[in-house]
Amino acid sequence: MRSVLICYNPYTMMSTKIGTESAVTAKGRAAKERIYAASIRLVNAKGYEALTVPAICAEAGVSIGAFYHHFDSKGDILLRYIREESDALLEFYRRLEDLPRREAILRSVECFFGFFAVKGRAFVAAFLGIIFQSGGSYYDPRGFSIVAILDDALARGAASGEFHGSGDHILGLARGVILDLMVSWCVVADSAVVADSAVVDTAADGLVSAGRERMSLLLDLLRY
Repeated sequence: MRSVLICYNPYTMMSTKIGTESAVTAKGRAAKERIYAASIRLVNAKGYEALTVPAICAEAGVSIGAFYHHFDSKGDILLRYIREESDALLEFYRRLEDLPRREAILRSVECFFGFFAVKGRAFVAAFLGIIFQSGGSYYDPRGFSIVAILDDALARGAASGEFHGSGDHILGLARGVILDLMVSWCVVADSAVVADSAVVDTAADGLVSAGRERMSLLLDLLRY
């Protein structure tokens, strides 16, 4: 895995939410992060459908009242977590200002897939399922900061002459690369194989490298 991901800790890169949650106490924040971590463990161990609020609370060591202080439902956990990580990814991209836009895109894609890879296929599948089943009414996938990053970098790269071509159709292709790889990674999973943690680590690295490779191919086409 590339060095850009070494400093990417998915449990510490979550940004503080604005509004009422900006004043969350350290104790409350710790409880919230335990709920996040417990939910991920349970989803990967038993699947999203078997996930219940009492089970999450027991695993996290928090009361049901504390759970509902932070979240509305079990589905809300995944979506809120994704939003916070999405904010962190946007901040990561802002720190790549001095790089060519091609490299900024590729590093952001690595960081994006690095987040999903360490969460596991069950987590990703559950998140995608919520999006697809809601038809965008619960969470619009265009809310991903990776889409905003692609939009910004492609437009700026075209303006500077780094890319030859931009617009909604190019952005659509780039989004397609992201979504296709996420779905494929979930669909091809063999539960009997990924039970081996060493295989899971290899698969996670593979997702990150595949994300960079596939996006590189698309960006290379824009240089001619």
